[in-house]
Amino acid sequence: MTIITHLTDSSFSSFLEKHELVVVDIWSEWCFPCKLINPAYEELANKYLDKISFAKVDAEACPDFGDQFNISSLPSFLFFKKGKLFERFIGADEARLRKTVKKLLKSE
Repeated sequence: MTIITHLTDSSFSSFLEKHELVVVDIWSEWCFPCKLINPAYEELANKYLDKISFAKVDAEACPDFGDQFNISSLPSFLFFKKGKLFERFIGADEARLRKTVKKLLKSE
């Protein structure tokens, strides 16, 4: 079972406060690269279930989130440590996603 929390503009801040390490996938239903990277994202969410919290934000449904983090392309990935932005990147780059998740985990 995959534990990925779907966040909204209003639930994002409280989620970030409750979890030390967070990875957020900003996606949209029409985004083909978003669909391509999703299986790898789900795999990582399952693999690091007890260490990192994984979330998704629908860019279409949460425009304030996109504005707050200057999201201009999809998919975009944001990595947070203790509520602070740790790293970010754009694109369906599975190798980079895996590498950055490991980097976030090692930063503890």
